[in-house]
Amino acid sequence: MKHPRLIVSILIHNHSLIKTRSLTDPLYLGDPLNAIRIYNQLGVDELLIIDSGASQMQYPIQYSFLSLLSSEALMPLSYAGGIRTPEHAHSIISSGFEKVYLSYNPLSLQSSVSLLDAISIIAGRQSVGAILNVSTGLCEAKRFCSAISDKQLEDCADSITSLSQHAGELLIHDICSDGLQCGHSLPDVPFLHDITCPTLRMGGISSLKEIKKLLSFSDGVVAGAFFSLKKPHNGLVLSYPNLDDFCYLSPSPLY
Repeated sequence: MKHPRLIVSILIHNHSLIKTRSLTDPLYLGDPLNAIRIYNQLGVDELLIIDSGASQMQYPIQYSFLSLLSSEALMPLSYAGGIRTPEHAHSIISSGFEKVYLSYNPLSLQSSVSLLDAISIIAGRQSVGAILNVSTGLCEAKRFCSAISDKQLEDCADSITSLSQHAGELLIHDICSDGLQCGHSLPDVPFLHDITCPTLRMGGISSLKEIKKLLSFSDGVVAGAFFSLKKPHNGLVLSYPNLDDFCYLSPSPLY
């Protein structure tokens, strides 16, 4: 039986581990190196590192720091943030990362596709994914430059389908629910069933029950706050599902 794909995401800014709520109100959590060491011990399968400064404020990518993080990690690493050229992607992959993600801008499909293709030539299509940022309500993140609303999803069906033909996988990110552990608010969108590349869901994850539901119509789930903050006071408690949890998440027995 295929092992459920659960990816932990961590957000970094200026060498610090942070967490945001709907991409705003950054909360300092500590040293990302310590977090990676703990996630190593917890047996995390995959780790996605997102640089908020490089992605939202267009700061330079911190290649030396990324190399340091990759040297500590025992799991496959992916990266998102500030990748604008094939050379950026090549440098990140050369530093020990297996995959990079690019944010999709619905206003510039051709440039997104061109960059995906250029990186695929260098590293292979399996090493590059696209992030589809979706805004599901009235939140600060609605001003995020590459976000589209949930009502516009169907209108963008053709361009998203075209994008998926050039990406190794598509990460669908509910940015309004991100970091809130209030529930992933994007429904099972029918046209996404026709997409040939794997799809992942991210944002608002609040329970294993919800993860199980999302896995019924996606290929994996990405979560940050759910694996790092303890409700109701958001205390820092790093966690990851154990074998019994994975058995619960799997549609049929793992062993």
